[in-house]
Amino acid sequence: MFAPRYVNIIRGAELIVSFMTLAEMRQGALDANWGQRKWDLLEAYLADFSVLNSDNLLCSTWAQVRNESVRKGREMSAADAWIAATALVLSAPLVTNNAQAARFFTEQGGIVSKDPLGRFCAMFRGI
Repeated sequence: MFAPRYVNIIRGAELIVSFMTLAEMRQGALDANWGQRKWDLLEAYLADFSVLNSDNLLCSTWAQVRNESVRKGREMSAADAWIAATALVLSAPLVTNNAQAARFFTEQGGIVSKDPLGRFCAMFRGI
């Protein structure tokens, strides 16, 4: 439903999202003025994911990601930095549509997944 082209990439893996991803998905639904039926579908979809909430390690990693991205002249948004920091903390591949975040994440030693058409994709795969 939300990302059918990514199903084969994440099939069988533990599905984890950053608290930021959860917030962004819900904001997108609010911004689009979704009705109850779409909200219910979104919540059913999100029920398959574990959510990594912020803690001391995640906050420190986020600060490092933001600092490094600014230092390298490729400032990452606060939201994207939370998502990248989540994958780094989990030592999990980042699956994202954001090519800039994927490039930065790879530079930090992270692993990025692509879909069969070579596009970057959206969530974390537990390893």
